[in-house]
Amino acid sequence: TSTDYPIRELLIGNGFYDNERQHLFLANNRVKEILIQYDDNYGMEHRVILQDTGVLQLVPLLNISCNTIRIKILSVYPGERYDDTCINFIGTIRKPSDDDWPDR
Repeated sequence: TSTDYPIRELLIGNGFYDNERQHLFLANNRVKEILIQYDDNYGMEHRVILQDTGVLQLVPLLNISCNTIRIKILSVYPGERYDDTCINFIGTIRKPSDDDWPDR
């Protein structure tokens, strides 16, 4: 099954998103920079700058075999009204690497 494969990418929905209250996106903090830590790989990590948009963002991970990661927020785009930080979605994409496909 797909859950047997390592995490290869993340989908991140940045900020507060409500189609009927779109003004709240800019009212709250949004994540600017994150640190991704790979628990299965001896402290390997990398930084990612997220765009300041409510559109889902694809974040490729390092090409390693990893089943758990940690995400640490390093900085934010400041909100115009509130000082809370919002992420509306984080999803993982698991798939085989090129090495995992059977020989053809």
